[in-house]
Amino acid sequence: MSVREPFRRLREIALAAMVVVFQLSSAAGLDLGERQTQVWVTQEWSFSGVETEGNPFDLEAKVKFEHKGTGAIHITPMFYDGDGKWLYRFTPTFRGHWRFRIRSDHPMLNGHTGGIKVGKNAIHRPRGFLTHVGSRIAEMNQDARDLDGYEFNVFMDQEAFSPRIDAFGNDPESAVETAMAYLDHAKANGFEIIFISVYHNWFDFGSLRHSDHESVDPDLETFRVLEALIQAVYQAKGRVHIWAWGDESRKQTPVGLPGGVNGEVDRRLQRYIAARLGPLPGWTIGYGFDLHEWTNEAEVNAWADSLNTWSGWPHLLAARGLVLEGDHTFRSYGSFGREDGVETSNGGPTDFAELRGMMVSDRGRPHLLEERHTFNRSGFDLDMDGTRRLLWRKSMAGGVGGFFGFYGASSPAFRGRPYPDVEQIKTHYTFWHKAASMLDSVVDTTLIEAKVAPGFGLRNRERSKHILYYEDERQLYVDLKKMKAPSRAIVIDTKLPYEPYKVVEWRPGLHVFSAPYESDWAIAVGF
Repeated sequence: MSVREPFRRLREIALAAMVVVFQLSSAAGLDLGERQTQVWVTQEWSFSGVETEGNPFDLEAKVKFEHKGTGAIHITPMFYDGDGKWLYRFTPTFRGHWRFRIRSDHPMLNGHTGGIKVGKNAIHRPRGFLTHVGSRIAEMNQDARDLDGYEFNVFMDQEAFSPRIDAFGNDPESAVETAMAYLDHAKANGFEIIFISVYHNWFDFGSLRHSDHESVDPDLETFRVLEALIQAVYQAKGRVHIWAWGDESRKQTPVGLPGGVNGEVDRRLQRYIAARLGPLPGWTIGYGFDLHEWTNEAEVNAWADSLNTWSGWPHLLAARGLVLEGDHTFRSYGSFGREDGVETSNGGPTDFAELRGMMVSDRGRPHLLEERHTFNRSGFDLDMDGTRRLLWRKSMAGGVGGFFGFYGASSPAFRGRPYPDVEQIKTHYTFWHKAASMLDSVVDTTLIEAKVAPGFGLRNRERSKHILYYEDERQLYVDLKKMKAPSRAIVIDTKLPYEPYKVVEWRPGLHVFSAPYESDWAIAVGF
């Protein structure tokens, strides 16, 4: 059986629930009945026959879903899908019984009710929405309360795959095939988040600039491709990071829309993104790039507040170089040392201390290096050693997110491809995604003998799990005097394909591991 077959089957389950279209012919509220589904499997309802005056994209109707067991609530808008159809979606975050009711000023949509009975997801280790606990990025598993730490690293390869949504073509099925190849390529490079840019495709498929079109409504073709891509990548255990806009020098921003940034047209789009994509797990979104040239913190916070207000589910939002203050937002960094923005040092971060300083500067939200730290980029320490070490240092600092890969050969930022030893990056991925994931991590320098063998230490609050990392060392000193009980320790060489070099049983106390040669080593204890 293909490795993707379980995810195809779940998609079939979800799509089977989407074929029911309710033909409305009166204003009386309908009982839409009960459905059965699984946690994280998106459901969809469709209504036709609703007559409206004015712009149908401006019709407002909200659906409130409430879970009987926990009291959890998700409120999502309906959205217009063309040809007189309005839809709404729901992704359950808990098992048990949910009820919903539609509220709208339109009499043909108001008052409809229904229910959903939700069972356990059939996948052994299901993956839901991303959220955060303090500054740690977290992934929902069995339900919204079952969280685990998540290593957030975006990948692009513009030489192999254009990230522009229009480059995937306007046929959703073909776009999904391309997206699957893109995801396979990302995983072959040690990543699972692919990068997609939209620009003015939001309004007109194929348009990059605000000078390319006169549309004021969301483009249905674009959204059908984008949602199909997001769902397919998610079902294949990947994720999508979107850039909404580009820069104004290329006219890839909302500046040129009627009403400008956060004007009526832009707000209509924001509401539509939240309504149509908000219920779908598997995506995050950044506002764009070179933001300091064309927008400001008040405008990006209004954008983030709009998406958060309208979306009933969490999606981490970013605005590179500018401060976002609301819920579900990254502290997203540029890397050119600008004094008036959220920036690392020029070409940075240069060391672990800078990464750790970022994390402690704001403990209430996750942190993301959204500047693209592509291979051998000029002015950055990003050869093979530098790339590998940045990945490990980010993780050991508490889980700073990142952005890696390659520009296309036509870009002045291109400095070659592929990674000369990609197994090193895949080792990092395997270690943190499969061997040593930890949500309640605490940076603890007392775990290593810094004067003897400098390194980095992480542990959980219960002191039952520990991660140690050393660079250019052979003698690895580990202080586990406060560990609660004997635990298995796995030692790996981060420069080699993932395979435990040594597995030992360590009791609480001081330990020294003598490696046969000098390298960059990692030790996971208690996993």
